Amino acid sequence: MQIKPLKANFIQIDIPLKTASVSEIKEIGRLLNEHVLVLFRNQNLSKDDLIRITSVIGKHARRKFFFNDPEHPEIIRVTNKRDDGGNKLGVFADLELGWHSNGNTRKNPPLDAIALYCVKKGKGGDTYFSNNSLSYKDLPPERKLLLENIKCHIRFDPTREDTFYKLSPNDPEYSVFTGTADKKMGIDTDYGTVIKPLVCVHRYSKKSSLYFCYPVIDELTSIDGSSFDKEEVWNFLKEYMFTEKYVYKHIWQEGDLILNDQWLGFHRRTAVDPSCERYLHRLAFDYS
Repeated sequence: MQIKPLKANFIQIDIPLKTASVSEIKEIGRLLNEHVLVLFRNQNLSKDDLIRITSVIGKHARRKFFFNDPEHPEIIRVTNKRDDGGNKLGVFADLELGWHSNGNTRKNPPLDAIALYCVKKGKGGDTYFSNNSLSYKDLPPERKLLLENIKCHIRFDPTREDTFYKLSPNDPEYSVFTGTADKKMGIDTDYGTVIKPLVCVHRYSKKSSLYFCYPVIDELTSIDGSSFDKEEVWNFLKEYMFTEKYVYKHIWQEGDLILNDQWLGFHRRTAVDPSCERYLHRLAFDYS
């Protein structure tokens, strides 16, 4: 298993995952939490391979929305492909995506990591990944002390100008991202405004990270009730966290697999050319 450094303390591992041993995959899970992002190139993986590999690390999310693979509900289809009637077959079709991570707007803890596997690269859709654990680590002590006393009021509002994903009520994802689809299925995901600390502590490694997902943050308030300059904090984090030092840009090739910790990093995507099919498999899992 050969490890190569990437930007922002991320790593690339050269290993044929189809034949990787259980112990090798568990080591990859440890490295994922340590480095936030792990890239694998030139893989030839089936849907069953993806589920088997990630299940060695932890448990999957399984839903039955329109964007879930009907035979493998652990897999979400991320694609701009549509059926003959023009209906979306996957989530995040061809729009630009702002900074986000899995489960930002859920009160219940989201699963800890995602896997993204490129089946068809399409045109556009370059993905940027940030290392929010590294950007926190580099802060001076007095700045850390200030930020550790701040909480974020988080809510997905598809009408916001700077939201991470533009939706209208006619989009099939609308009911999913606003929580109404879960309620119809009898699932309580506590959508609405949720409050999370600005500096989160990873539940497995206990690493600290900046959870400043500004496209879904309505307000910043202090934990102890003290006052602070909200505008200064907002502008500082928005500029600081996404500077070149803490961000890696990935241009997808077919057979690429990326594992990405969702507490310690965010990601965003450029728009996709709707005339050329792009198709990724996405799985969410924990470290259990």
